[in-house]
Amino acid sequence: MLAPCFIDDVNPNRMAKENETLMTYQEKADIHAISGPNWDTDYESMCRVYGNNFCENNYGDAWWSEGQSVKSDQHEAQNALTDRFQEFVPLDKWLNGETISELIPLENIQNVPITMIAGAQDGVCVPEQQK
Repeated sequence: MLAPCFIDDVNPNRMAKENETLMTYQEKADIHAISGPNWDTDYESMCRVYGNNFCENNYGDAWWSEGQSVKSDQHEAQNALTDRFQEFVPLDKWLNGETISELIPLENIQNVPITMIAGAQDGVCVPEQQK
């Protein structure tokens, strides 16, 4: 499950960049996992669709990381871009400007233990944003 610290300090131009790239990985490049089981061919597809500079700048070191689903990455970006810990917005709605969904009510979760870890000197999720 994502955590509220995925609501980060966002560059105002990030929405357009994410909408042109991350939010279209499945549709344009048929990529469903970053550094996943098909990463060799997925990386080639990503470079073909988005360009070599994009690949190197964003995923040049992903060869050594754990795999992550693209949808999880998209959900993290949606939370960051809206500054809300909310349910995933389907991509067709998101790309048409519908960016707000129901908040995830952490207080209603009864059966899954939740650990909230907050870094006192975290430069991305500063203490004031650790909600």
